[in-house]
Amino acid sequence: MSQDTILEEIRIKRERQDVLWGAEHDDQNTLNDWVTWIMIYAGQAARMDSTPWKQRDKMLKVAALATAAIESFDRNGEFAPRHFEKAQDCKHRAAYSSLQKEIVIIRAAIEQLMRGIATDEDLLQRSASLNALMLTMDRLVRTAAAMEHGEIG
Repeated sequence: MSQDTILEEIRIKRERQDVLWGAEHDDQNTLNDWVTWIMIYAGQAARMDSTPWKQRDKMLKVAALATAAIESFDRNGEFAPRHFEKAQDCKHRAAYSSLQKEIVIIRAAIEQLMRGIATDEDLLQRSASLNALMLTMDRLVRTAAAMEHGEIG
């Protein structure tokens, strides 16, 4: 079976999950929730009494769940906070989340600039923009890391 066929099966499984649960439900899942469900289905695939086709189906579910988790992360810039994270002082959470979103935007801009570079001349024409974006992204990453470690308050 080709990779395209397998990816199509994962997409179909993912669409079914989305109809059943939806983005609003998914966005409430913590990283621990996602990993737990993925591990449950992976564990079911590994059972000794599982048939090869059941094993394959469970692994498709694992792939679709992992896709759903990544979709939720990409929508929100993070997973839902775990219970111990909710209890922490979160006064910088919005600022940190904003920095993460800016990093995602800059990464997308860099990827867009990198597309279509076929010659050294193309690269030279875009190098100033790429360099400015990289410097901005480095600054944002350093700021986010400092916030995460409580160095900015």
